[in-house]
Amino acid sequence: MSSLTTWPLNRKQTVALLRHWNVGEFVFLREAAGTASPAVIVATRRGQYFLKQRSPRYSDRARLSYDHSLMRHLARAGLPVIPALRTHEGSRWVVEEGRVYEVYPWVEGRPFDPESRADLVAAADLLARFHQATAGFTPAGKKDLPRLFHPADRLPEIAEARALLEEGIRPGALSVSEARKVLDYLEHTAHEVLQRLPDERYWALPQTIIHGDYHPANVKYEEASPEGPAEGQAEPGLKPARRPTPGCPVAGPAHRALLGDGPVSRAATASRGAGPAPPGETSNPGGLAEEEVASGSAIAGLFDFDWACRQARVKDLADGILFFACPRERPLAGDLAALTQAPRYDAERVRLFLETYQARLPLSEEERACLPDLLRERWLYVRLDAMHRKVQREEKLRFLLPQVTEPLKWMEGLPPGPPP
Repeated sequence: MSSLTTWPLNRKQTVALLRHWNVGEFVFLREAAGTASPAVIVATRRGQYFLKQRSPRYSDRARLSYDHSLMRHLARAGLPVIPALRTHEGSRWVVEEGRVYEVYPWVEGRPFDPESRADLVAAADLLARFHQATAGFTPAGKKDLPRLFHPADRLPEIAEARALLEEGIRPGALSVSEARKVLDYLEHTAHEVLQRLPDERYWALPQTIIHGDYHPANVKYEEASPEGPAEGQAEPGLKPARRPTPGCPVAGPAHRALLGDGPVSRAATASRGAGPAPPGETSNPGGLAEEEVASGSAIAGLFDFDWACRQARVKDLADGILFFACPRERPLAGDLAALTQAPRYDAERVRLFLETYQARLPLSEEERACLPDLLRERWLYVRLDAMHRKVQREEKLRFLLPQVTEPLKWMEGLPPGPPP
């Protein structure tokens, strides 16, 4: 199964393209992982840079203006976001033969450690800070996207899978009858989410500009104590990235976090800068081990704003739970097979992520009620959209079907809350 994009330019073309930026003499390049936009890491005499060709799906001028305005705003707000470099002409992007290219300073860092509670806390806290920073902000340009991951969009993809099955495309280890039952279950789930969470209910949820693709492949962690962006990476007037504030103590089962049956502790509020915790309450955020509190986890960079737009903010929470809090067999790298692994439910980690986020931004009862269905529509998107757009025809069913129903079943077990 081919899942990574390929850089479309040869060495000579890449060197010519780089002359638009003041990045120094070219030395070498290497491919960067990615499933949507081709990219390379370029080494020059001045350092390393990330050169990206934007997908045509995200490359109209209004959307480019929006994304770059948002990135600069986030950097000014102190988040670990590095804006694209300006060209000699002052633009944040270059158009060559109808394709859009951007250059970013390369950010060193390590991947998310799924065994680290401190890394999980840092991811949840950064997401809350992101939503705080975008509240009330209106970027330049325009990016009026419809409801992301809409369950209605999954129905044609399920129909595509049914047609492939009837045409004789092999369903992997499943029999044809078993494969039909899986597709029936996916279709039933999509219809159920549509019924429980129609558009009018979705758009009535609290909104802000969300990241839209919040997962570990779009985050890097500091190797050691952060000192802000490396020399030459921050532009004049931009604040260095702040160390994330860890989250709050945890208590109660995960479904209580989803439904909000337990208040966020005052110690959690203290961790976000409201003063010391009252006597008798712990200042150990997130219930972390002593060595984790001492070292913490700081995020070096947050990337990929192609899907950032105004949506229900709790949609990002579903991403955070699905990709950061729920473990998988292998790390979530930037390849399609890794990103689409079936997640396992971990009540402790889900609770920790949600309570850390709510130490800064408490969720409404309606947001908590809708979260399980947002998890289901996101997981349906992960497998079905990838099958439709990124997998070769003969491999589509073998990609889609394995373990696709397992996350949906544990998501069904979460108390969803009644419609209003």
